[in-house]
Amino acid sequence: MKYLIILLNLCCFSAFSQTTSGKADTCQYEILSEAATKNMVEFVVSENGEPLVGVNIVLLNRESDTLKGTISHVNGEAKLIIDNGMKIKDKTVRISFIGSQSCNIDLSEIIGKKVSVKLKPEKKDKDDGVKIIPVQNKN
Repeated sequence: MKYLIILLNLCCFSAFSQTTSGKADTCQYEILSEAATKNMVEFVVSENGEPLVGVNIVLLNRESDTLKGTISHVNGEAKLIIDNGMKIKDKTVRISFIGSQSCNIDLSEIIGKKVSVKLKPEKKDKDDGVKIIPVQNKN
């Protein structure tokens, strides 16, 4: 029985890892289908399975210069259209949202696809937040 559980865990992990970017510290994404056109990337963005509104999706070059961007709509969906003459090599799509970790995906991996992206909540240290420091009167 123990070996069966280990085998099932390994199978599930390998199947899941095939749909991610391979960068454990960035985000999880899965390619759902082909996009409407070859020069487009369609996104469905969520956190904990709930769609996120107002997620920033920007296309960056190697120097991290913003080339173009969009935001997700009420249903968590967004479309990023890539200009026909633009080379996709060395381009990254950065997906960011307040309270979530930013996600970087190579454009070459997702161009012409519909992609489901699941953002991770931002890591918080236990020392984050407002600290109240008592003030002593010098009377």
